[in-house]
Amino acid sequence: MFSKEKFVKKKFLDGKQVVFEVLDGLRARKKTLVLFSVWCLLSIIWCVVELKKRYDFYHAELSVADVLVLLQHPGRLGMFIFPFAMLIVLKCKPKKIDMQILLRYGSKRKFLARQMKESILYAMLLAVSVMGMGIAVSCCLGLPLINWNSIDSIFFSEAKFLVEEHFATVAVVIFVMDVLKFLMDFLIMDLLLWNQRFMLILWVVVIVEAGIESIGENVRVFHSLFSIQYELWGIWWTHGLVIVSGIVICIALHLLGIWSIRKRDIFG
Repeated sequence: MFSKEKFVKKKFLDGKQVVFEVLDGLRARKKTLVLFSVWCLLSIIWCVVELKKRYDFYHAELSVADVLVLLQHPGRLGMFIFPFAMLIVLKCKPKKIDMQILLRYGSKRKFLARQMKESILYAMLLAVSVMGMGIAVSCCLGLPLINWNSIDSIFFSEAKFLVEEHFATVAVVIFVMDVLKFLMDFLIMDLLLWNQRFMLILWVVVIVEAGIESIGENVRVFHSLFSIQYELWGIWWTHGLVIVSGIVICIALHLLGIWSIRKRDIFG
């Protein structure tokens, strides 16, 4: 007989175990994690200082919300942080998927589901970390949280209209988009863990794609697509459609993983 309490308890314990495994993986790579954190902080400091210098020259007032939006640029998040974030997560995941691991989880499908849950948590932690550093650095420079209702704002110079917007709304949209971007890459990485000969290709694709988007202003493939566009902010459904598309892609990647291991799942 189905018991709602048992189901909820089981899901809670499973989620708790995922959190502990992710934290254990991060603790095991403490030195690498510290180096990555320092690199991220220095990269973000450099990006924010350069952005402030650039827009001060044009007499446009930079805000914390603008910093979070502009950090999504492929030449910043895509080139400076994404490849190293993928390396950290890869180091924290199992180096090899062997019989012992599969026996622990009961089947390849269950292990793939655990990989997905861990990837979601890694994506959320990275998104919070990057955004947190961006907000901290911006506040240290004395930037206002948001000024999209001012004609001196970067938002007005790009969108050509003003809005009364809350910083929290912008932060939530950016957080969701960052999580989806990290998660898409991590789900592909999870698939490649089953055949690691092609893992290097993922790094090449990530770096080349970010480089192409950085050079081509009108090329919107990944980073530029899953980011806030000032000129579209007034049309509420555009960013919602992008987020839904990202969720669908993540679900499709997980289903692709299930399909790819189906014939090899000897435990059912």
